Amino acid sequence: MQVHLAEHLPKNERIQLGSYYTPERLVKLVHEFIKPYLENNKNAILFDSAGGCNACNFLKQYFEHRKVFHTNSLKEVNRDKYSIPSSAFLIMIGNPPYNDTTSQFKKGR
Repeated sequence: MQVHLAEHLPKNERIQLGSYYTPERLVKLVHEFIKPYLENNKNAILFDSAGGCNACNFLKQYFEHRKVFHTNSLKEVNRDKYSIPSSAFLIMIGNPPYNDTTSQFKKGR
């Protein structure tokens, strides 16, 4: 399945929310790094704890609803919270939130 994820929010909404998308070249680099682990582990789970709340509805279009969580991923961090069995090979990735005083929105753009 080929899904172009970079545009699930229009630019003006990304700016207002202080969202920052990881550059595509870095996403591809991470994908190449984790690809062997995903292919060689049938129990592999890819976990992105910083996908952002606006991404949840978009992801639910492509993945089972029970596999997309809208929660504070910094609280009560454990496998049970996300129904991840202890036998699963867990790969965690993330792009921490970005919203500072130099953002385009705060500069009036």
